[in-house]
Amino acid sequence: MVAGKRYYGSNVAKADEKMAGLFCHAVQQFNYHLGNSEMYDALPFMAWLDFKGDAKAMKNTQKDLDYIMQTWLDEHRAKADQMRGDAINNTRDFLDVLVMMDKTGQFSSAIKDIDTTIKALALTQLVAGVDSMANTMVWVLALLLNNPEMLGQSPN
Repeated sequence: MVAGKRYYGSNVAKADEKMAGLFCHAVQQFNYHLGNSEMYDALPFMAWLDFKGDAKAMKNTQKDLDYIMQTWLDEHRAKADQMRGDAINNTRDFLDVLVMMDKTGQFSSAIKDIDTTIKALALTQLVAGVDSMANTMVWVLALLLNNPEMLGQSPN
């Protein structure tokens, strides 16, 4: 839906396996850091110490996600350059729409770095979808484990 890629499941394309591994790891790390509280959240003056190396890990996760988003954006721009005329209106995913909007000048002229804007919009959509599904599954399992009668009635 966001980039037209499938990185989970058994039918991941062979050419995408390396990127799929990087993507899965980056999303897991992103969600870990999102839910993890650090000492310097409460004591900001201690941030420069970075005892556990979390600040460095967060920067590495950001670099991985930026690399993935830039790769996707470059692929979609190349695909849009190959299309002519009405073919560009046959958009398939969110990045196609954003690239088309950029090519037709529909973004505000106040936006200085359009690539960063597109990557941020796509990443926001992606993380929102992944995180909400993961949270839903955690709650379903927690509620089932707390209710043995329903757990016995649920299918395997």
